[in-house]
Amino acid sequence: MTIRAFCCWLLTLAVLCPTDPCRAADVEAETAFRYQAWTSDADEDGYQAYVPVYLRGSLSQFRWEVVAGYADTGADQAGNGEHSISGFLDTQLNLSYLLPQTLGLDWLLGVDTNLPTGKTGEDPRDLRVMLDPDLVSIVTPGQGLDVNPFVNVARRWQGWTFGAGAGYAFQGEYDYSSVDQDYDPGDILNFAAETLYNWQSGWQARLFGQYAMFDTDTLAGADLLERGDTLLLGAGLGYKQEAYGLGLTVRSITREKSDYRLTSGAGIGTEPHNGYGDEWLADLDAQYHIGAATTASAVLSYMYVEENDYAPSSIYYVGKRTKAGLSLGLGHELNDWLHLQAAVAGFLMDDDPNWMHPGLERSYEGWSVSLAATTRF
Repeated sequence: MTIRAFCCWLLTLAVLCPTDPCRAADVEAETAFRYQAWTSDADEDGYQAYVPVYLRGSLSQFRWEVVAGYADTGADQAGNGEHSISGFLDTQLNLSYLLPQTLGLDWLLGVDTNLPTGKTGEDPRDLRVMLDPDLVSIVTPGQGLDVNPFVNVARRWQGWTFGAGAGYAFQGEYDYSSVDQDYDPGDILNFAAETLYNWQSGWQARLFGQYAMFDTDTLAGADLLERGDTLLLGAGLGYKQEAYGLGLTVRSITREKSDYRLTSGAGIGTEPHNGYGDEWLADLDAQYHIGAATTASAVLSYMYVEENDYAPSSIYYVGKRTKAGLSLGLGHELNDWLHLQAAVAGFLMDDDPNWMHPGLERSYEGWSVSLAATTRF
């Protein structure tokens, strides 16, 4: 499970775990169309069109979610030429069970599963157009069978909420590309914790963290890479009133040096910013309720990634990266069962040399639009 997904599960338990009985059944479906485009100062350009489909529901304390989708990604890159890849993606099946007020704690037990319905074993030149997580959202067309059981607990005391959790991701073998066959990504062990405090005046403060340990990746039975452990620490401060809300979140991600064992498969990366240096992120968000059914939102984000621990002459060297972005959104509750959302976003990014463009710096700019519809029944 990624850092973002793990923290989302923990936050769900800590904040949304119900104290009242749930309705007998509740099903929600969502689909969207998202288009991203980017250019660089080296006359490169790329795009990604993504159509996700979400189906989620509940029955008493049981929660389930199915996520599938289709993506079309293309780019004209220096040293790689013009390539594209499209098709259906892997399917995620997420199951969880809430146990409120059990042994003095609220419990969330579950398992996340990646079902290999997407493409694997494709041309590495095609795969390269979707490898950078800061240019496009979907960075792989398909992986193996992954199973991640997890357990989270939370406890409330007056205005405080304390949460902690652990998960272990068993990641299955698959053909990463037509060249890199029998790739076995290492398993991942996660520990996470979070503390929230709510003031009656509308303020909320939170501290959170996660530690992830990675097993050794193998390629055709040989050790390929041992990813460095990562430590995420973050803090957030928010203020909400009936008409509006504001929030600031800052995070740091400390990465130990990754140890590459083979030069073959050097470009393989299944985790965001794999092989990068330490990272700092900040998000400033705002929401304003224009009316009872309409909400406007904005998010201003900044990212700074340090160079990794390899020498600039190494093929594994990844230099500094900075990225600033702005997203504007509008949501409208059309009626009790249909919610519509639209968003536009843009970013600027500066990149030191890395394995995508060795020995050369890059400047990028990009934009995206998205439309989404959610229905409940």
